[in-house]
Amino acid sequence: MKKTLLLYFMLLSGTVLFANGVSETSSNLKKPVSVSITFATGDVTTKEAIHTIVQNFNKSQNLYRLQENLSISTGAYLDSLKTLNASGQMPDIFECRDVPVFVRAGMLEPIPQDLQTLFETTIPVYGTVYTAPFVAQYPHIILYNKTLFDKWGINENPKNYADFLKICDALKSHDIAPMAAGVADIWHIGFLFNYYLTQYVTHGDPDFISKIYKKEVKFNTPEMIDAMSKLAYLFQSGDMEKGFMSTKENELVGLLAGEKTSMIFTGSWTITQIMEADPDFKIGCFPVPDEKGHVILNGGATSQGWALTKAAAQNPDKKAAFNAFIKYFFSKAQYTTFLKTTNSLPTTKEKMVYDTTPLMGTILKLNNTLPKTLMWNMGVGENELPPSYRNWTYKKVQELLMGQITPQQLVQAMDDQWVISIRDFNPTQLVKSSL
Repeated sequence: MKKTLLLYFMLLSGTVLFANGVSETSSNLKKPVSVSITFATGDVTTKEAIHTIVQNFNKSQNLYRLQENLSISTGAYLDSLKTLNASGQMPDIFECRDVPVFVRAGMLEPIPQDLQTLFETTIPVYGTVYTAPFVAQYPHIILYNKTLFDKWGINENPKNYADFLKICDALKSHDIAPMAAGVADIWHIGFLFNYYLTQYVTHGDPDFISKIYKKEVKFNTPEMIDAMSKLAYLFQSGDMEKGFMSTKENELVGLLAGEKTSMIFTGSWTITQIMEADPDFKIGCFPVPDEKGHVILNGGATSQGWALTKAAAQNPDKKAAFNAFIKYFFSKAQYTTFLKTTNSLPTTKEKMVYDTTPLMGTILKLNNTLPKTLMWNMGVGENELPPSYRNWTYKKVQELLMGQITPQQLVQAMDDQWVISIRDFNPTQLVKSSL
């Protein structure tokens, strides 16, 4: 009995040895600190990969517990975050995409220098780094059903845009929709919109948006009308699956694997989803060139990444939890698995070596050899779009795709809305504004 009591008091006041050899005093055996986290859910593969790392992090230590607070909204991710914030449920840690918006709202804690050193490139916003970037921008390319292409003798990648349209015509002759797009998710239309804007209007100019501010260029030009006419043609000529307005991005894999369509214009993250749906599915890929055969890929470092709210940073435990999570997320064991699962491009200084498929090898080669530029809405500083202008434009583009407005009406409306959007907005001046 005396021995039992002695052991009891030792456990209360002494040191407990754990199976992994680490010792902790009883002061460290308090209840783990609960920290909320959220991230975008539109891409199922990335969502599940992040979920796995969050679970692994929770299992790896007893000091912090990350609690996922995910939005089920089908709208824009920023709108989901605004809803969470308005309801008093803004997470402590979150995937931050519209970084300047949150900086102006005074909601972000700067990333400490020791975490910044983990990355090849960090993008400051108003002179300060607020995010830990976990992927570089994906190249947007055509993924196609190689079995059908081989069966119908389509065995050459397009050398120019006319060749691409010929491929669409060949596919239509076999009574299958050449392409499908998830236009029900407003952000998805941005992939094709950005392609035509880049290839035929900006030609990869990283300062195009700043020139709009300076009135050196505008949207209503013959080049922009031509670009938007090409975009509209895809959706109005039978080249696109008819149900595009009600199709979500996460339904594209099913349409491709089920031979309801033969091509999708998307990023490399979709490859994993396709192989999970049908492990025997043969995927091909190619970038879409312009009339002269030139290709400018989407790609590069951005300001998007993991962020900690300023409110959470007032709690030293939550701040420590963020630092621990970032180091864990980008550890070689976790990050290489994330990159391989999502077919993503790394952001870290430390080289991540892992086996990849021949298809992903082809995409990496394209990414390493072709010129790249960021999507039009990824700029910061003098190249930042006015708040909500991107989503306003994409909703207008939906009207174009349905034939409700003409390309000329779209680009004129973009210029008109631009004037309205910049009345009280200057991207180069940090003016505090609510979310």
